[in-house]
Amino acid sequence: FKAKHNPVGPAFFVGSRLNENLGLELGYGFVGKNTITDKTSNTSDKVKHRNVTADVLGYLPVNESTDLIGSVGLGRLSSKFAGTQMTFENGKNRTSKVTPRLGLGAQYKFDENIGVRAMARFQRGNDFVKSATSLGVGAFYQF
Repeated sequence: FKAKHNPVGPAFFVGSRLNENLGLELGYGFVGKNTITDKTSNTSDKVKHRNVTADVLGYLPVNESTDLIGSVGLGRLSSKFAGTQMTFENGKNRTSKVTPRLGLGAQYKFDENIGVRAMARFQRGNDFVKSATSLGVGAFYQF
């Protein structure tokens, strides 16, 4: 297979900061999609990638508005062909695997409720994607 990669995709998270140094987070991400061409049969198809995650976050306050963040968790990375012509090595049009993930980042709070966060995360992949490294920037609201 030859892949043309599109790595941009949105992700959504919900979580709870249990105390000053510990939090939990669940996420769902649209990791991206590839166009795959099988040179032997001259067919192509789109592969969509999704990731469901659960992480424990550790916070290290730098000052009252800035935290450094470390995370460890699990992710279920799924890849699926959009059409029915092509299959993965398992003979199916989808493959999924639960693997560990690690992350590092920082966040800045504008006030008690609103802030921004940047995180880099690494996760082992599935039978199709060897590994996934992501960089995310987003806004958050906490109450």
